[in-house]
Amino acid sequence: MSGMEVISHTSKYLPACFVCCVLLLGGYGAEDSLGQADPVSPERDTVVVADRPPRMIGGMKALRAQVNYPDSARRQGIEGRVFVQFIVTTEGKPVDIKVVRGLHGALDQAAINAVGKMKFDPGLLNGEPTNVVMSLPVTFELDR
Repeated sequence: MSGMEVISHTSKYLPACFVCCVLLLGGYGAEDSLGQADPVSPERDTVVVADRPPRMIGGMKALRAQVNYPDSARRQGIEGRVFVQFIVTTEGKPVDIKVVRGLHGALDQAAINAVGKMKFDPGLLNGEPTNVVMSLPVTFELDR
C-alpha cells in the first residue's frame, strides 16, 4: 500500500478526531512553569485529559436523531458542520455548551439544543467519574 492510499484512507476519519483533540486540549488547562498544560483546570474543576473520556450514549446516530434542522437554514440551502464544546459532568450531563466554530445562527442554536439533550457515560480519572471538556461536530446536510 502506498503512502497516498494510507492518507486517503485515514483522511475520512482524521478531521473529526483531530478537531476534537485540538479543541479538547486547547484553552482549558493552566500552564505550569515549564509551559506544560495542567490536566485539571483549577477555575472549573474540569479535567481536560481523562483516563477514559466520556461516551455519548447512542453515539453520533443518537445525536443526529436529536438535530432539528431549522426551516430558515433549510430554505436558504445552508449545510455544514457546527463545532460545539461543552463539559460532561460526573452525572453524564452536557453543560456550558458553546459554539466554537459556527455556521449560521439558527444552525448553531440547533446544535446546542441537540447536544443539550444527549446523555453520556461520564469520563473517568483514576477510576472516578470526573467533569471532562469535550468537543463534537454537529453536521447539517440537506436531503438531495
